[in-house]
Amino acid sequence: MVVAATALALLFTAHPQRRPLHAAPTPTGSPSPAPLFDRRPGRTPIPAPVQTGDLLSGLLPFTGPPSRNAATRATNLVLGRYCSDPSRYGLTIEPYTEDRSIGFDHVDVVVVDRVLTDSGTEMQLSLTWDGSAYRWFGPLSLVNGC
Repeated sequence: MVVAATALALLFTAHPQRRPLHAAPTPTGSPSPAPLFDRRPGRTPIPAPVQTGDLLSGLLPFTGPPSRNAATRATNLVLGRYCSDPSRYGLTIEPYTEDRSIGFDHVDVVVVDRVLTDSGTEMQLSLTWDGSAYRWFGPLSLVNGC
């Protein structure tokens, strides 16, 4: 009973704060990005990418010398950052071929959603070896998640 009386007294005696005549401008820009998933257990955090035009790019940790396996691991690091369930995506690694020799210094990666098989290509990523690790390039839409 005392608590209810106190609450009513506060309700009627408290003075509401006045709003300023000119409200502070709200930031305009892109909607807040999807949550990042590379802090989950078992995933390796990667540095934040930079935006260049309509692409994102960033340097990845060392995943091994240029090879199909290293490119797969590098791609999985990117998917691990932006996708809640990276295991639902299939990868096709397409190495750059020069003079009939296959080189993994530059690869294109086609990422396909295994669950939504009718959707076709989910996204395309590119990986370029910079001498010590892969640098990735991908669509700006990744900031919204996979």
